[in-house]
Amino acid sequence: GDLLVDDFSAGNVASREGCAGVIISLYLCGLTEAHSIAGLADTYEMELARHCWGSALSFMAGVTLAFTNAAAIIIE
Repeated sequence: GDLLVDDFSAGNVASREGCAGVIISLYLCGLTEAHSIAGLADTYEMELARHCWGSALSFMAGVTLAFTNAAAIIIE
């Protein structure tokens, strides 16, 4: 199921067994917090899927976030 968390609780969620990946939406968390969560996904060796929608600026911010993080496997 889906779970909405911020970067303060993402480390606790990521360390649980059974959490396989992270989907980030810049609309919900903003670029700075998304970058922090992406770093946690990389630290805990989780897959990262970047959810891109909205304006061209939002889309390019999401693409940049996905390309700058090793955990990113797909842009949806």
